Amino acid sequence: MKKLSIGALLAAMVVGMLAGVPASAAGTRSPAPRYHELKCGLSAKVPRAITGPRRLQGRATTICTNSGDDIERIVIWTFLQWFNGFEDWQTIAINKVTKNDVASETTLNTSVTRSCDGGRENLLFRTKVTVWVYDSYDDLRLKKTKKAPSASATQVPCGTTEGF
Repeated sequence: MKKLSIGALLAAMVVGMLAGVPASAAGTRSPAPRYHELKCGLSAKVPRAITGPRRLQGRATTICTNSGDDIERIVIWTFLQWFNGFEDWQTIAINKVTKNDVASETTLNTSVTRSCDGGRENLLFRTKVTVWVYDSYDDLRLKKTKKAPSASATQVPCGTTEGF
């Protein structure tokens, strides 16, 4: 009889311990992020005029982080654009940079340059940068675009009133 009551007591304790686990804790897990904590910071810089020979340059800086892991592939397009006064912004120069196996938080500086054709009129210019980040399966994981200056374009002495 003593053995039976000890066995019943042990069984009751086991059942009590299992019943004490909240239902919300059993089987709930937070989903893992799709591609770690991937994010990119972009800084499109105001275009600048360079002399000797006279040319216009748009620059950008990109820093991507991936929870400390390497990033499979980053493609950066840097555009130099001007506003002709009649239509929308027109691209006058493009530079594409592709980097593979980039360490997280690596600073990537890109630029695009266009020679000044003719006069020295003040025209409105801006730099635009677009970044694409891919994983090892060539799936697009992030696309981000930034333009500078953000509020308005900058007048730079380059080109003619007719454009490029």
